[in-house]
Amino acid sequence: IRGNLDTTTGGTVSPGAAVSVIGQLTVTNIATLGGTIIMDLNRTNGTMTNDVLSAASIVLGGTLTVTNRGPNLVAGDRFVLFNGPISGSFSSINLPENLGSVTYTWTNKTDIDGSIQVLTVVSVNTTPTNITTSVSGSTLTLSWPADHTGWRLQAQTNPLSSGISGTWFDVSGTETSNTYNATIDPANGTVFYRLVYP
Repeated sequence: IRGNLDTTTGGTVSPGAAVSVIGQLTVTNIATLGGTIIMDLNRTNGTMTNDVLSAASIVLGGTLTVTNRGPNLVAGDRFVLFNGPISGSFSSINLPENLGSVTYTWTNKTDIDGSIQVLTVVSVNTTPTNITTSVSGSTLTLSWPADHTGWRLQAQTNPLSSGISGTWFDVSGTETSNTYNATIDPANGTVFYRLVYP
């Protein structure tokens, strides 16, 4: 693109020509990213490739969504998505977290040097397991095996007369842990918990 690129809310930028095609978009002046930015990456036979947006100056904003189009990544894999002087930051970032039975954690440096890097790769046991419980005072502690970290704890609270319904809610933050502490509230009729993956 000769000149500036300015995307606002509702706009989308994707350097790849199509799904699973890695591409590069070059802007000769300023790229102001305010909408949705879609980037693909791939690691095939040890070779890492990814979409790249290059510009004379890049102003980050909006939502970044990154999709792994290849096989499992390896801890330490680093992908430079943005090439050029960078300012601003994304309002939200969606990085690949689960691929099959593998869970990733990331280091996000898009606002520093335009890169993301795989911090850890954890293989998740996908065989169903049990939740263990213990009570201390008014605290209920739920736990499950460490190799099941990556599963999500879900809950529902119902009147005594209802039992279990079809409506479950994710308990925030439990996909990165294997324990959860809940305060016992006598006003609740019944509270049910379950683990789901992914």
